[in-house]
Amino acid sequence: MDPATVDESPSRRRPWWQNKYVIYDLVMNVLLIGFNVATFLYIRHYKIPLVSSIDHMIEFLVALYCLANIVGVATWVYMFKKIPERPFEGGVMGVAHICGVILLILFLYSISLAVALIIDSTSLNPINRYLSLRGPAANQGKKIQVEKRMRALTWLVYRCST
Repeated sequence: MDPATVDESPSRRRPWWQNKYVIYDLVMNVLLIGFNVATFLYIRHYKIPLVSSIDHMIEFLVALYCLANIVGVATWVYMFKKIPERPFEGGVMGVAHICGVILLILFLYSISLAVALIIDSTSLNPINRYLSLRGPAANQGKKIQVEKRMRALTWLVYRCST
């Protein structure tokens, strides 16, 4: 009797759910989409104005982010279905990740007081907006306290950034 022959040729590629590049892309996409949706809902709930120096920049980034995600997923499917012998090396979702991070930074810039202080834009300061809504006569003493705290916080942010 002949011993059974065993095919010892290595498999050409792992399934997609075992590929570390695909897992990285999926986790990054889920996290970025979750963070962006959460910050956008926070902005909408508290009626915070979006900060953008260029008109329609956020809409452009959202469209580019969606398009890059669609192209990335189409590239995954094409690579795994049409070219099975070539190892998948990842890197197809890099543009989508960059767009998602930039979008998240813009949303956080609209929300965060510390980021607004780093840029040193007093018009973005929510404390100034709050005090201007309550009236100047009611807030003279409080406004001086807030200005001292803001100067101290600005100095602290400046010292930490240098």
